Amino acid sequence: MNPGIQDTGINVASISLFIIILLTAILIRVITSRLLSSLSERGSISGNVRDISIRIIDIVLVVILISTAVMLFIPQYWGILTIFGLLGLVALVLFIHPLISYISMIILQMELPLKNRYYEISMPGIQKPLTGKILKITSRNTVVQDIHGVEHYIPNIQLIRAIFKPLPPQLTLRVVVDLPGEGINMNYLSELDRQITEKLEEYRHPGFKDLRKIVLAKVSNNRLEYLVTLYPVQATIRDEDVRKAMIELVSTLSKTLEGKASGINVMSD
Repeated sequence: MNPGIQDTGINVASISLFIIILLTAILIRVITSRLLSSLSERGSISGNVRDISIRIIDIVLVVILISTAVMLFIPQYWGILTIFGLLGLVALVLFIHPLISYISMIILQMELPLKNRYYEISMPGIQKPLTGKILKITSRNTVVQDIHGVEHYIPNIQLIRAIFKPLPPQLTLRVVVDLPGEGINMNYLSELDRQITEKLEEYRHPGFKDLRKIVLAKVSNNRLEYLVTLYPVQATIRDEDVRKAMIELVSTLSKTLEGKASGINVMSD
């Protein structure tokens, strides 16, 4: 067989294979670009996420095309490709944390309509759940605003493993009524509980809805404890409004339980 014809056949096959890979890369680029644009228009991901994702895809496809061209047409430079591969592995190790954080951000934006909604967020390793509204999701952190307006910055890597329970905005107050502790019987406690519950149900504040949840959390011969859940009219409530509500509750119960309670305390739970 003529060596020149053999070489030409190999070159034609290499060119054909490269063209197929090139067309495949272009098809992947077009499909992913349209998919990301569609997700951005629906609000599933932000425009910033779309742009960064498209840029990453472009870089990956260009690297794949260059590597393929070198292997097909300049096989003597495979050693250089090996060096580039090792450098790429080192870069991956160095940037693995930002990369995982970025991937977590994309997952958070795509899987759940999180922004401007209230959730009870239970995170691994943290005993007490965080209740609040998600304000913003960045490439590294997610900003959660609690009922008092305090902003918490949570790493996306930590938040991606959390459990989200949808909740309406709420404020829970612990109402503690101390009793004299002498001559207390079941009937007296029941009557006292009825009076306290009625007053808590009748309480009104312009910053809260009329709907509320009242739970008797603890009973003893010298103490009654209640958990009162209030639902604010707006998404957040100012600290001064919370303090005003706590003071009003103490004042209301003090008048109702005059001579029956030795102390009344209201605190944010």
